[in-house]
Amino acid sequence: MLHIVRYVVVGILVCVAAGAEAQRLAPLVNPVGAPSSAPVPQAQAPARQPSAVWPVLLGSAAGVVGFVGGLAVGYEVANSEACRLSDGPCISEGTLLIASVFGALGLATGTHVGNARKGSLGYDMVVSVGLGAIGLALSALVHEDSGTLTDNRFGSSVLLVLPLAQLVGTVYVERRIGGSARD
Repeated sequence: MLHIVRYVVVGILVCVAAGAEAQRLAPLVNPVGAPSSAPVPQAQAPARQPSAVWPVLLGSAAGVVGFVGGLAVGYEVANSEACRLSDGPCISEGTLLIASVFGALGLATGTHVGNARKGSLGYDMVVSVGLGAIGLALSALVHEDSGTLTDNRFGSSVLLVLPLAQLVGTVYVERRIGGSARD
C-alpha cells in the first residue's frame, strides 16, 4: 500500500513539474537559428463598456415589448369565463402581474444586451423582478381598503415610478458588475 502512495505522489509531482514547464513559451526562432522578426502577441486590454445610453434604450424597448407580450399571455392565462362574457375590455390584476414579470425580464435582458453583455444577466433579472415585486407589494399594502391597485394616488404613483426604478437599478447593477468583470 505504501508503494502505491509513493508512486501516486511521484506521479503528481512529475505532472505538476511538466505542466509548469509546458506553460513557458519558447522564443521564436527561424530555421537558421536567428531570432524571428515576427511580432510577439501582446495581451489585449479589456474591452470597454459601451455608453450608458445603450443599456437604457434597449432596456426600455425590451421592457415595453415584454410588458405587451405579457399582457397577451396574461390575458389568455388569467382571465376567467365571467371576464370573457363581459362586454368591455377585461384586464384582471393577474394579467397585469404576468405582464409586469414579462416586462421586468425583458427590461433586464435589454439592459444586458445594451451593455454588450458585460455584466450578469442573472443578477439583472433578480434586481428587475425584485424591484418590481417590492413596488407591487407596496402598492398592494396601500390599497387594502380600495378595490384595485389604481384607486388611490399613492398606489398609482408607485406603479408609475416603478418601471423607472427598475430601469435605473438594473442599469446600475449591469454596469457595476460589467466594469469589474474580467474578459
